[in-house]
Amino acid sequence: MQVGLQTSTRSTSAGLVSPTVRQPGVERTAPVGDKAAVGEYPASPLIATRPQRYSVQLNDQLTTLQQADHWLGQLERALVDYRHAGRRDAASSEDPAATVQSLLDKRLALSGGAVDRQLQPVLQGQAQVSFQAPQLSQALAAGGPQKLLFSVQNGRKTMLSGLNIDEEADAGQAATKISTALRRVGVQPLKGQEGFITSEQHWAQLQSSFTVQRDGAGQKIAMSVTAHPAQADTLATALTTGQQTQRVVQETLSQISGQRQQLAAQQEKVRQRIDDMSRFAQSQSAVDASARLAGTLDEASHNYDVLAQAINGQANLSKLTVRSLLD
Repeated sequence: MQVGLQTSTRSTSAGLVSPTVRQPGVERTAPVGDKAAVGEYPASPLIATRPQRYSVQLNDQLTTLQQADHWLGQLERALVDYRHAGRRDAASSEDPAATVQSLLDKRLALSGGAVDRQLQPVLQGQAQVSFQAPQLSQALAAGGPQKLLFSVQNGRKTMLSGLNIDEEADAGQAATKISTALRRVGVQPLKGQEGFITSEQHWAQLQSSFTVQRDGAGQKIAMSVTAHPAQADTLATALTTGQQTQRVVQETLSQISGQRQQLAAQQEKVRQRIDDMSRFAQSQSAVDASARLAGTLDEASHNYDVLAQAINGQANLSKLTVRSLLD
């Protein structure tokens, strides 16, 4: 999507207005509160960067919203088919339960990481896993001076992080050191409660290779980590065991319906913000603006200074601005 740019300049039949052009070595400030009507041209040479940077962020946000909504819509349809299949006598060539399970297994890939294990949209950052690690919690709660070395395998590399708490460290300093050391191996302590979180992409490696070593010597102790219950796991278990399946399916459908309504409202807000940044309301507006500019330049052909300012202003337009206008 190409997003246009707002301008605060105005064109008149009497010639080019001087504030529209930046002369060499002179900085001009647009009048406060002067908003141009849609389709007015020429634009200030200073228009380019901020609206375009914001449009990229809005497009990224809209893409994430659409990815989350698309996957949730697929899961919703598959669950409805599963529920209806249980009420029909005729056999179907497709297994609705297998379709649902496939969507759950491929959730991260199909949603682009925009839906987490609780089947909730993740619009910023990465999907996370909250988990318990009793041995780690006990070690950190022991208090007093201690030295710990954390280790997590990351592919062929090993992530190491040391923790050294001395006798002079108070509770606040100790908590800061613990948090900093764990973050280096992809773990973040939860505030105000026992437990930890990590990114879902890092979870499998953490689950299989998280170890701690005391005092820089001795044997490494493997940390036992257990993820908190998640809606995706609950649904997968219900489909496999057949226990309370209809209740879990209905709960999941109700949750997805609410999530998709919120996503639809957010998508509309993003689209409105992008539309507000549109330079031309209609495709013909760009042609009309170009015709008006040509007429203005033709009327000013006798005035060398005006033409020089216009050419200088166009020369200062960025390549991205010109490309956006041409598209």
